[in-house]
Amino acid sequence: MVFGDNLYPSCNVLTALQQAPEGVAVLARDYDPALAERRGVIVTTPGPQGTPRMIDLVEKPDPAAARKLQARHGTANLMLLEGRARLDDAFIAFARDRHANARPGTEPKLALALGAYARTRPVWGVRTSADVIDLGAPDVRHNT
Repeated sequence: MVFGDNLYPSCNVLTALQQAPEGVAVLARDYDPALAERRGVIVTTPGPQGTPRMIDLVEKPDPAAARKLQARHGTANLMLLEGRARLDDAFIAFARDRHANARPGTEPKLALALGAYARTRPVWGVRTSADVIDLGAPDVRHNT
């Protein structure tokens, strides 16, 4: 389990992520075009029992890029990445290998690694509509 800088006071994130099929899973919320520029936008396709399967991720698209994603995939197939993920050994190895040739001192970008991983392996989206407190901007509460 990895944690971002978000708190979910009304949601047990661990329990929610356990409900996803085996492997990598990310907490996500329904797509909101107004938030796309500040979030990772997940492109999904239906998976088993209706669980969304991430097939790509675009990190913080500008408004024009977000509109292109909406036109290409439809808003029903887009979600917003939240600050929690359940990872497995295969993903950790993938991320380690992906970052091995990075410039010294650069930090790995989890969202970008998840997007790359999802292009070839299953990453499940676990939908939430819970209130979230962003610790990077604690005066801002998001909800849907």
